[in-house]
Amino acid sequence: MSDIAPPGNESGADAALARCRDIWDQRGFVPLAAIYTAAAAMPPPQPMDAPTIVPTAQALMRAFNGARQVQAQIARAARSGDPDAAELAAALRLQALDRPPCRPIAPARALALEARLIADPPGYLAGLGPDQPYPAVLKEEYLAFDADWTRTTLAGAQDRLARFIAARRQDTAVLVGNGPSLARLDRRLLEGQDVYISNYAIRDAGLHRLARGVAVSNAFVARQAPHLFQTSPLWKFHPLWLGDTLGDTPRTVYLNALGGDLFFAPDVAQKIAWHATVTFFWLQILYAAGYRKVCLVGVDNAYQQRPGAREGDLITQTAPDENHFDPEYFRGKVWQAADPDHMAQTYALARQHYDACGREIVNCTQGGNLEVFRRAALADELPAPVRPAPVRPVPVRPAPATGTDALRRAALLHTTRALLAGPPRGGATEQPGTAPPHIPVPQNAPAATNPSPQAGPDITQLDAHDPVRQLTERVQQFLQSGAARPHPRPPR
Repeated sequence: MSDIAPPGNESGADAALARCRDIWDQRGFVPLAAIYTAAAAMPPPQPMDAPTIVPTAQALMRAFNGARQVQAQIARAARSGDPDAAELAAALRLQALDRPPCRPIAPARALALEARLIADPPGYLAGLGPDQPYPAVLKEEYLAFDADWTRTTLAGAQDRLARFIAARRQDTAVLVGNGPSLARLDRRLLEGQDVYISNYAIRDAGLHRLARGVAVSNAFVARQAPHLFQTSPLWKFHPLWLGDTLGDTPRTVYLNALGGDLFFAPDVAQKIAWHATVTFFWLQILYAAGYRKVCLVGVDNAYQQRPGAREGDLITQTAPDENHFDPEYFRGKVWQAADPDHMAQTYALARQHYDACGREIVNCTQGGNLEVFRRAALADELPAPVRPAPVRPVPVRPAPATGTDALRRAALLHTTRALLAGPPRGGATEQPGTAPPHIPVPQNAPAATNPSPQAGPDITQLDAHDPVRQLTERVQQFLQSGAARPHPRPPR
């Protein structure tokens, strides 16, 4: 899947993504019509002589509708008679996007597998197989991730991690926390620095523009807005067990994140601790990346939460959020109670590892309760800024469609509508092994001339090797054969 630049500028792409986010917030998914409308406004990921709306629509489908929890919402809405949800569910099946990489397992088995994984990560991963899946023990949820998916995903993460490390520009990193003090930071100091953010800081257009990477290590954060991370071009670091929620992108690095006794991982390619706070998660990644100094800002290590709340307790935030730099940060969402003392323990352990090899973590937060590290003003700790600034999403308006582009689009829409309409009456029996095309067209997408295999745009005007012409001809043959009855869903 391609990364899709998030909002922050006045562009058609940004506006289209904003509309999709609004729809997602209201309905829990984004219907096909909105997906296609947004895809038409996106910068094309391929040259204009290719049917670019298809891969772009697929990327948006994964971003907004690919998460396992989102698909459960789509299924519920479809069963309730929502036609948009039913159409979307069919599209997900046709694109094989309805197959999460995990399945529920019994709690006792998940706990036993997790204990073995924690005790010997290399040995456990080497023995992955049908009887030894990758376990995930989350709050009241126990999952087993497919062994082949796990092996392939972790292997790809090794290469991406190496590329991330090679892209380091300085010896100093700025790690941005999301505490209230961040609102007082002079953000001009972050220009041209290696800046890293976490969680919903990605919604802040200014921080997103300045950042080179974002990390999420909490399932509740990921599940309440997965599309925010899916549509970003930043480097993204997640535990492997968020793979059913945060899908793959070219800059996603999934890590073998483990609980158990507290530890610090110098080599995150093997394992990483996800205890207490995403800041600790980041400190291990930045250590592995070779940074000599990490400057913390916005890491207040102080929380206002109900008396008696224990780490991990669920809290529904209805009032303005006083624990973060943005009062809307968690408003309307669920978050987990924090334990500042436990966080301080993770910071102390991180300091031991940094100090042991002559590196340093400096607390440049204005105020707050974190006293584990030396305090200093951020301006006094930064190197000269690097130009140009970090990864920036640069919206590009699509070039006007040529006549050939318009013909391709019309042919594609006509063909997929014809497929949805089904074969002519009296067609032949189903032929085994016939593959469906990629994407059904939303009900209110622009209509083709005639949704039947016998009529439509004149594709003979396209080159014989044109992919849209080839697809159209294949689907026409498929429909005329009468083999287009719905395919039985393969077993998981």
